[in-house]
Amino acid sequence: MKDKINAVHEFHEAFGLGIKNEPTANIGKDRNLLRFNLMKEENEELSSSNQMLTSENTMLSTENEANRKKISNLDSVKTVLVSKTEDLSNENTKLSSKVEMAEAIKINFLEVTGYDIKDNGNEAKKSRASKIEMLRTCFTTESNYVTPAGEKEFLVRYTSPSGELLYVEDLGSGTFVNKFTGKTERYTASGTAMYNNDDLNACLDWKPNFQLSKGIYKVEIFNNGFNVGNGEFK
Repeated sequence: MKDKINAVHEFHEAFGLGIKNEPTANIGKDRNLLRFNLMKEENEELSSSNQMLTSENTMLSTENEANRKKISNLDSVKTVLVSKTEDLSNENTKLSSKVEMAEAIKINFLEVTGYDIKDNGNEAKKSRASKIEMLRTCFTTESNYVTPAGEKEFLVRYTSPSGELLYVEDLGSGTFVNKFTGKTERYTASGTAMYNNDDLNACLDWKPNFQLSKGIYKVEIFNNGFNVGNGEFK
């Protein structure tokens, strides 16, 4: 670029055109004033636009903050509703449990008797454990007008003197949920009886396929998932 400027310089000197190193053009005061006014007007428009954008940004920020508060309030309301729903669910569960407990048929009296089964099918009472081939649990219930009348299932648990539950699946033993503890437990035998809301006398037989040991046995009866009677026999 410098070589080109020097070339122009030499050309002007060679032909006596003269050279000036400072600009000498003058566009006049009117044009200068017009240019100034135009630039001033443009700056004012830009400043106005900038103020409008700033105002819009402020409004958007305010709206965003308001929306954030609304969302926060909605989250709080949602949390409260979820908490209330959980409370209602817990209350319903408790009420349901109370109803189920009230529907359980309580036992007033129970007795367990051991029998020996003769070849002809006759039954003979036995007190010696080694001679017992069948356990018969007879019980008397209370009147219960809360539970619907109909066929009711009763579960029996026999516990040996050593603390072991008598359990043989092939002989009808199984499992159930203890609604008082919420745990799954085993039972020895089960049976059904028609219940009409009045006192009921019923018996349940179980024939172990092994010899019983001597000692005191515990017996528990469950109905509707709740323990309704307890006793002992030997």
